[in-house]
Amino acid sequence: MYLIIIKYIGKSIRTPVRIDFCQLFFKIAPYRFYNNESLKMIENQGKILFSDKELACRHCGELILAPGFAEKLKELRLDFGLPMTPSSCCRCSEHNRQEGGNAGSFHLTDNVKWKVAGTCAIDIVRRGAEYDRRLLASAIKLGWSIGVAKSFIHLDRRSDYTNLKAALFTY
Repeated sequence: MYLIIIKYIGKSIRTPVRIDFCQLFFKIAPYRFYNNESLKMIENQGKILFSDKELACRHCGELILAPGFAEKLKELRLDFGLPMTPSSCCRCSEHNRQEGGNAGSFHLTDNVKWKVAGTCAIDIVRRGAEYDRRLLASAIKLGWSIGVAKSFIHLDRRSDYTNLKAALFTY
């Protein structure tokens, strides 16, 4: 356990975090956090709901969640009641370009278009009609924007961070 000081809006936050030494030796991945949300992963009563690795950018390892987004993910996961496998959450701009993502994607860790302070979107792997139906029902009930693609369901909180209303769309 190491003590890392995180600079957050002019305040220093001293907090213990785990460091993956494989990343230090093979690739330095800049993890940044907002509001200490993901320092202990997203968990409920000791059960991990989403790990930092699942949520981090697969290109550079960056993990920046919009303030309050981790709580909304936890609320969705607990309401849904089944495991959720993220296929994408945080994306740096390079990763977003490689994925063919929209320039104003809510997956971006630095969203210049919407001025969102971190990622407020996640893509969940589809697992069949009943699973998908239950996930969509929970997401609609809790006010998520939803996009349905062939292999994943996109979920975002655009209405919490912009003047946009919740949306339902297909790819």
